[in-house]
Amino acid sequence: VCYAFITRFPLFEFFFQIIFDLITAERLNRMEMTLAASTGDAFSSPSGMLSPGTSDVNYSRSIYQYLPRDLLDDCLGRLTKLQPPKYNEAISFQLSPSLNAIVRVRK
Repeated sequence: VCYAFITRFPLFEFFFQIIFDLITAERLNRMEMTLAASTGDAFSSPSGMLSPGTSDVNYSRSIYQYLPRDLLDDCLGRLTKLQPPKYNEAISFQLSPSLNAIVRVRK
């Protein structure tokens, strides 16, 4: 899987952390799916990423094999709505409730 962001904002650390969180969310979701498959509990989700009633329809089996489509779509949708921060202004983004918010200051 390859993630890349093309942006006009000089916020390398901010976008790098978003990519890192996407990979973390993917790994966490994969572990939950593996745990659910091994225990036979299709609804176990310690982080809240895999919710009851979630089926394979919500997952793309191509490039983003284990990342829920709605998480990636939501992430990209919210990123496109972010206003560029002014210099020395903080910008904040939270990919998922199970992950800490990303806060960076534009320098």
